[in-house]
Amino acid sequence: MRQALGAWALDGLADDACLVAGEMVANACRHTWSPVIRVSVTRLDGTRVEIAVTDRSRVLPARKPAAPDALDGRGLLLVDAVAARWGADPQRWGKRVWAEVRAA
Repeated sequence: MRQALGAWALDGLADDACLVAGEMVANACRHTWSPVIRVSVTRLDGTRVEIAVTDRSRVLPARKPAAPDALDGRGLLLVDAVAARWGADPQRWGKRVWAEVRAA
């Protein structure tokens, strides 16, 4: 991902984009039994990229509050805090979770 962002002259988005992608992939691995997970990054314009994670589970992600002493459960809270916007689209074969990361 960092290489693609560098090629697009969007290096400044790399840390946020990698954090968002990592959290979305971790959620797909932890909460689905999908044998296939696909990650894509799409340049929307000179200041924005979309990161998408697709899997074969039809269960949509839901943001839930984490207990202060919990060791996990903050993935979507992080995505929500870092991404300009995010969402999940049901598909016939599973779902696509996406997030838009923008330059400040």
